Amino acid sequence: MKYIETQVSDLLTATHPQMLKYYKLRQKEHKKVLFTDVELEKKDIIIKYLVEPTYEGEEQPQEVSTNGQTFTNTTDYTTSVFFKTWWKFFTKESLSNAIIPLNDFKFMLEFAPVKVHCTCPAFHWIGSKYEVGKDDNSALYPTKIKDPIWSKRNLKNYGVKGVSEICKHLYQTLPKLEKDSKKILKQLNLRLQEWLDSGYRIDMRQGLIR
Repeated sequence: MKYIETQVSDLLTATHPQMLKYYKLRQKEHKKVLFTDVELEKKDIIIKYLVEPTYEGEEQPQEVSTNGQTFTNTTDYTTSVFFKTWWKFFTKESLSNAIIPLNDFKFMLEFAPVKVHCTCPAFHWIGSKYEVGKDDNSALYPTKIKDPIWSKRNLKNYGVKGVSEICKHLYQTLPKLEKDSKKILKQLNLRLQEWLDSGYRIDMRQGLIR
C-alpha cells in the first residue's frame, strides 16, 4: 500500500487482516497503555506511551536481541507517534497564546501526517518498521532491509502471508490518542509556552523560529 501522507487511520486500517485478528485476541492482556509525555520540537510533536509486554500461556520473559543489543523483555515498551507540520492545523492566534483549542487538536490527531515507532522487537522483526517507511517514510527510524525477508519470517513464525503495518503495541496506542486528547493537549500547551517564553515565535510556514 502506498500513501502520499500517512494518517493514524491509514495505519489502523492497513494492518494485515491475520495480524489484526491476533492483535484483537491479545487486546485484553494490555492492562497498561499509558500516555507519558509530549515532546515539542521546532517542527514536530512526539506523543509517547508506555505499553506493557504480554505473554501467551506458559510463555515467560526471554532474552531477545535487536540492533546488536540483548535484553530481557520484561520492561514496558515505548510507543511514539510523531506528528509532522503540526502547527498548520491551528490558528496563529491560538499558537501565539499557547491556547490550542481541543477540537482543533483532535482534528490534527486525525488528519496530520504521522511517523510511528515502538521499542518492541516485533516492530522490527515482523517488518512493520520497513512497511510503514518504504513509501513515504512514516517510520520514525526506518530500516533499509527489504522484503521478502519479512514475509518469509511471518509465514514461518505466524502463518501470516504478508507484512503488518504496525505492531500490537501501536495498535493499542493509536486509538488512545483521541481518548487522551485533553491531557495530551494540556501538556502540549505547556511545552509551547516554554518555547514562547524562551524567545521563539510561530511562523505559519516553518513552525517555531526565533
